[in-house]
Amino acid sequence: MLSQIVAGFGGSSFTAFKTINSRLDSLRETYAKQPDVQRDVEYLREKIGEVESLDELMDDYRLWQTATTAFGLGDNAFAKGLFKKLMSEDGSDPNSLVKRMVDTRYKELTSFFDYANKGTENFKSSAWVEKLVDKFVTRSFENSAGSASPAVQEALYFQRKAPEITTFYQILGDERLYSVVRSAANLPDSFSTVDIDRQVEILKSKFDIEDFKSPAMVGRMIDRHLAISDAQSIQSGGMSNSINAVALQTFARPSMTGFAPILNIDPTLFLKK
Repeated sequence: MLSQIVAGFGGSSFTAFKTINSRLDSLRETYAKQPDVQRDVEYLREKIGEVESLDELMDDYRLWQTATTAFGLGDNAFAKGLFKKLMSEDGSDPNSLVKRMVDTRYKELTSFFDYANKGTENFKSSAWVEKLVDKFVTRSFENSAGSASPAVQEALYFQRKAPEITTFYQILGDERLYSVVRSAANLPDSFSTVDIDRQVEILKSKFDIEDFKSPAMVGRMIDRHLAISDAQSIQSGGMSNSINAVALQTFARPSMTGFAPILNIDPTLFLKK
């Protein structure tokens, strides 16, 4: 569904995102009513309350795939040994594996299930199950956009998760947050090879942590991310037309970042000096 919208704008992530975002609630509702999505949701509602152990949850391929997809980990669902260790440990223990995990998705899943403390108790709670359903539908909806444009998927995700950002290390531990922030700040791909603490220092020089709670600031970061994505697509011949040319011109300014730009965009137009 969303892939058709992206294709309808000649592959322009910028224009597709603006269109999707203007009808976000209605499009998500329509997506949730698709037969394949409804089948997965109904299976989850029907079966998870019958599960009596973590092994039983993981042995049900369809149920486990749905549960992990809700946290963006569907592609990693096969790593059952890792998940079992993470979910069986007390996440509040500073020596636990989940505390040492950089990828925040695992922490989110472990915290939500809270299996180490509650076992399968949450599985019997209809309120908890509905929260899991909502997470699954939201992630699946964003994934459907990603099948046509990873940049649009990243933008939808960033818009949803940005207000929850409390530290810059959190950004470094989330691939999609990192992608948007890095390109919005006009930092090169090689930035990821810089020492982690140094990356945080640089990001702090460009952003205030409160910026991520501002819809206007978040919107401008997304615009820059999508404009860069479309510029790269045009250069590689991946976009069928230059629908986004006006947007690209809007954001083009002489670079003042000190890094080699992907597109000549000045992030100081929206970042604190």
